Amino acid sequence: MILKQVLKENRNFRSIMECQWEASVIVGSLAHGTEYELKEIIKNDLPKILLDLFLKALSMNEMKLVEAICRSLRNIFRYNKSPRHFPYEKEYLEGLLGLLSEGTSKNDAETPRTLANATEYTFILLANSCDGAEKQEKLMRQNILLPITTMIARSDPRSIEPALDLLSALTRENKEICKSVSKLRCKS
Repeated sequence: MILKQVLKENRNFRSIMECQWEASVIVGSLAHGTEYELKEIIKNDLPKILLDLFLKALSMNEMKLVEAICRSLRNIFRYNKSPRHFPYEKEYLEGLLGLLSEGTSKNDAETPRTLANATEYTFILLANSCDGAEKQEKLMRQNILLPITTMIARSDPRSIEPALDLLSALTRENKEICKSVSKLRCKS
């Protein structure tokens, strides 16, 4: 797959970044396609490649690229046969949670739109890939309820819905987390 080559290009990150942004957008569009396209995305290891590129773009504060990658990953992890363990690997989870922390640390007016979008996509991709008690517990150990409640307390419905999606995934068939959430209060 030609997109794999563009996404993995490392020689001159700054000059190739716009092409990687375009490739990320295309992968996200393909992920909305049929099962065939999704199988090709997975067969070519694009979720892992995108997560690697996400970490690199995040470290260089290239939020336009981070946003495109998060949007693509959100679409890929909707597919029930996607490799949903990748976002929960230590380095990727740290990057994703760091993005959530940054994206929820400011009020709506102070948050740049690309960061706000990337934050929303990250909530959804974590929700889409949170398919079991082990991942639920891993997120709870990382204090995921703090960014969730921060997002829910915002006035923008676009911000609230992704946080509720993740909260729903966290509580799915998990009585202990349900108990914790029932005691939760949002700051107003």
